[in-house]
Amino acid sequence: MLCYIYFQKQLLNYDVASNWGNWQYLGGVGADPRGLRQFNLQKQSQQYDLDGQFVETWQ
Repeated sequence: MLCYIYFQKQLLNYDVASNWGNWQYLGGVGADPRGLRQFNLQKQSQQYDLDGQFVETWQ
């Protein structure tokens, strides 16, 4: 719970409904009408981190 509070304080546009809903959705624990949806890390990396710089920075 404390990590959520920390991240909330870092956001400039914090909105309870939008942010908690998105975090749950991405984490696979929120309500999802389609079901069985999973976050595809490889696909996201190919789309948004082609050179691997982000992953290298935060590993």
